[in-house]
Amino acid sequence: MSAKSTGEAMLYLLFSVLCIAIPLTVVDRFVIPALEDSGALESGRWQEQDGWLLEQGRRKNEATFDCSVWRSAGFPVSQTKLKPKRILVMGDSFAWGTGYPNMNTLWWRRLQNVLDERGYKDVEVIGAGMPAQSTASQLEEARKIVGTYKPDMIIWGYVTNDPDEISATGKKIVPLMRDWKQPKDDFPLPVKRSIEAVFPNLAWHLFDIRRSARLKTVDGAKYGYDYGTWELKLLEGENFRQYQNTVKNVAEFIKELNVPSFAVTLPAGFQAGDTQRGSLRSGATLLTKMHDYHVPRYEKVKKLFDSNGLPYYDTLDEITNRLQQNLSPQELNSLQLGINPSNGHPAASLCHLYAVCTADILEKNYSGFLGSKTQGKPTSALPKFNDWTPHSAHLNRLSESRYIFYMPQNEKDALYLPLRKPYVQLNFEKPADLASLTLSGGNLKKAEIYVVDEDPVLGYDRTVPRKLAERKGNQLTVNLPADKSSSKISSILISAEIKGEDNRVLLDVVPRQ
Repeated sequence: MSAKSTGEAMLYLLFSVLCIAIPLTVVDRFVIPALEDSGALESGRWQEQDGWLLEQGRRKNEATFDCSVWRSAGFPVSQTKLKPKRILVMGDSFAWGTGYPNMNTLWWRRLQNVLDERGYKDVEVIGAGMPAQSTASQLEEARKIVGTYKPDMIIWGYVTNDPDEISATGKKIVPLMRDWKQPKDDFPLPVKRSIEAVFPNLAWHLFDIRRSARLKTVDGAKYGYDYGTWELKLLEGENFRQYQNTVKNVAEFIKELNVPSFAVTLPAGFQAGDTQRGSLRSGATLLTKMHDYHVPRYEKVKKLFDSNGLPYYDTLDEITNRLQQNLSPQELNSLQLGINPSNGHPAASLCHLYAVCTADILEKNYSGFLGSKTQGKPTSALPKFNDWTPHSAHLNRLSESRYIFYMPQNEKDALYLPLRKPYVQLNFEKPADLASLTLSGGNLKKAEIYVVDEDPVLGYDRTVPRKLAERKGNQLTVNLPADKSSSKISSILISAEIKGEDNRVLLDVVPRQ
C-alpha cells in the first residue's frame, strides 16, 4: 500500500472516529446534564445525591427504632401535646422522608398546613415511622409511642409494600430481588471502566439498561421477585395469611387504645414508570397505568381492613383525577412525580394531595374530632425556619428575623443538584411572604440566592429554584417587589464562596407588612 493510500485510510479512520466521538461527547457533556438539571432524567449524579440525602436524613431526624417519632433540632416534638388534639400519622419511609431536602414536604407536615389553612387550629399532627417498615413493624412502633406521646387519633398511611411479612427465621416470606443477590455480571470490567472514564454520564445509563435487562432474566423465587411482582406475591399464600393476623392485631390495638383510627392509601407515581414495573409513561397514559397498577394491590387489602372494623379510605381515584387537573402533560412524568429523578418517594405534588384527601376524610367523617373552625383570614406569623440541609449548616435563630448558619467548605458536604453548584437549603415552617433578604458575613466573598416559591393556586411548591440575585462582596440584599406577594417562599437556597476558616453567615429575613 502506498503512503498516499495509507494516509487516506488514516484520515477516513480519524473521520469515522470523530463522527462517533463528537455526538457521544455532546450527549455525555451537554444533553444528559441538561436533562439532569431539569429533573427529567435519572442519572448517576442524582443517584449519588440521593444517597447523600439519605445520610443527611439520618443525621437530621432523631427517630430510632425505639422511638420513631420524627423530631430534629429544628422540629422538636414535645411529649405533651401543644394543642387540644394530637394526630399521630404512622408510616414507613413516606413518613420518615427518604430523599427529602425539606421535611415540610412530607405528607403529614402538609396535612398540618392544610388543616391550619382550613381553620382547624386545635389539631397538632406528628409523624412516626422508619424506612422499609411494614404494617407489622409500624404496629410494634406504635405500641412504643402511644404511652409517651398520647395521640387522640392514629392515621395509618398505607403503601403497597406494607404487607411485607417476616418468617419465624427472620427472613422475608416473599423474597425481593436485590442487586447484591444477582449472579456476577460477565461484562469485562476493564472495558466498563474505560467507557466510564471517557463518557461517565452516558456509561451510567448504558449499564443501567443492562442491569435492568439482567434483572428480568433472573426474576423468581431463587433470586427474588422484581418489585412489581413481589408486591402482588405479598397478597398471596403464607404471607397474606400472616398479614391477615397483623391487621387483626392492629384492630385489637386500636380497640384497646380507644381512639379513632383509619388507614388512607398513598398511591405513588414511580410504580407506573420504573423499568421493573412497566414502561416509562407520561401524561394521561401515566395516570391510567398508575391507576391500573394500584387497583389489584388495594382491593384485597381494603376488604381485609373492613372485615376487621378498620376504616380504609382509598384515595386513588381522587388523586389521579386531581393530578390530571393540576399538572401539565410535561409534569405528568413518572420521574417528576418522585422527590428526585433517582427516588420514587412522592414529590410535593403527591404529598400535598395525600394531605388534601386526608383532610377531606377528616372533615367528612371526623368533624367532631377536628373541633371548631376558626373563621376569617389566618393571622400572619413571623417567618420561621424549622429545617435545613445539610445538617452541618447548624442553623440558629438569633432574633425574630436574624439567623446564623455555617456554609459548608467542602463541596461534598453540600447539596449540588439541580443548581450544579454547592448550596445549602433553608426551609420555612410555613411559606413566608418576604419583603427582603440580606446575606452577610465577614469572610463572605461571593453569594447567590435562590428561592422555591409556593404555587398560590395549587397550594404547594413545585421545588423549582428561582434565582433572585448574585453578587460579590460580604453582603447581599434582595428586595422582593410587592407584586410578588401572592407567591410565598417555602425555601431559600444559598450558594456562597467563603474566604478563611470562619464560615459563619448571617441571614436577615424581613416579612412583608
